[in-house]
Amino acid sequence: MNDPCQYDLVLGIHEAEVVEWIVSDLKEGMTFVDIGPNVGYYTLLGARCVGTSGKIVALEPDPDVVAILRRNIEVNRVGNVHIVHGAASDACGRAKLGRARSSSYSTGLYCEDAVDWIEVPRYSLDAVINELGIGAVDLVKLDVEGAELEVLEGMSQILRVNRPRVIMELHGRLDGTDPQPAVQKLKRVGYTVRHISQNHIVGEPTPDSK
Repeated sequence: MNDPCQYDLVLGIHEAEVVEWIVSDLKEGMTFVDIGPNVGYYTLLGARCVGTSGKIVALEPDPDVVAILRRNIEVNRVGNVHIVHGAASDACGRAKLGRARSSSYSTGLYCEDAVDWIEVPRYSLDAVINELGIGAVDLVKLDVEGAELEVLEGMSQILRVNRPRVIMELHGRLDGTDPQPAVQKLKRVGYTVRHISQNHIVGEPTPDSK
């Protein structure tokens, strides 16, 4: 509870627009991918929505947070969650993760106020889904602190074949570049993009586009 963001989670007031959209979109039996789940707020929400016949995949890079996430899943007795320790990116390998002082929600590959940097595995989402043998993905949530474009590049096959909805928080980058390239990536592969909050967008596949 020394992390200020956790109070919003406990009170149930964190990102109300995102919660409302996810609850309205996810249905029984669907597959939900949570990229950047932190302690599992949206992972657990998704698990309740998709039920025991659905699947959840959660990719979290910080090993300390992964331990809390696993415990959270265990305490809530959720059995349909695949937790992957690693950073979602455009390829598989290793990456440097910056861990922030004030909040684990600021941790990321482009962390602006990192107090330390650690090496973590990195994976493309295409590779993870293929390895897990998951045939279809219905919804992907991205909260990756500036690595949005890299993550989308690593799920090109999923975007082309599965055509999931995508809900994404946009972040600025240390080099000053605009987050717009991630939005343009979605548009290039046939997605319609709209804002549901100041910094959250939803991408939905355009009918008959590939």
